[in-house]
Amino acid sequence: MSQPAITHLLRARWAVPAVVAVLSAGVFALFSGHLIDDTYITLSYARNLALHGHWGLIQLGTSNTATSPLSVLVLAVLTFIVRNAVVAAGVLYVACQVVTYLGLLRLGKRAGLPSWFPLVTVVLLTVNPLLVSSVGLEVGFGAAALVWLLVYTVERR
Repeated sequence: MSQPAITHLLRARWAVPAVVAVLSAGVFALFSGHLIDDTYITLSYARNLALHGHWGLIQLGTSNTATSPLSVLVLAVLTFIVRNAVVAAGVLYVACQVVTYLGLLRLGKRAGLPSWFPLVTVVLLTVNPLLVSSVGLEVGFGAAALVWLLVYTVERR
């Protein structure tokens, strides 16, 4: 393969995921100032774990009432890296949207669906008011995991 052909292939392969990432980052930037209280509770757990090594909503007491411990752990790792729980939630949101797109792309190809299926589906998920209201919670993380569980199940057959 010639160099221009390889460059074109790489651009084509990563262009749509890049668009999904930019759209998702824009949605997060637009709504990050309006996160719901449950999101801030989850982010408090993540921040306390990442920055203080403490599992709890507040630093004064250990707690075991986090809705999704796996989501808290992933957010804590990202918070440890970026040092800000809200930014970590944005990174996770964008990553989950891209991962969901890539999974839907594989499922769509396997099922013979039109090439626009994964992008339109992710855009509709991205602008869905119910899902936008849950940004920062485990919903996007769970959706990405579910899509890839389906990919694994379908491709195993």
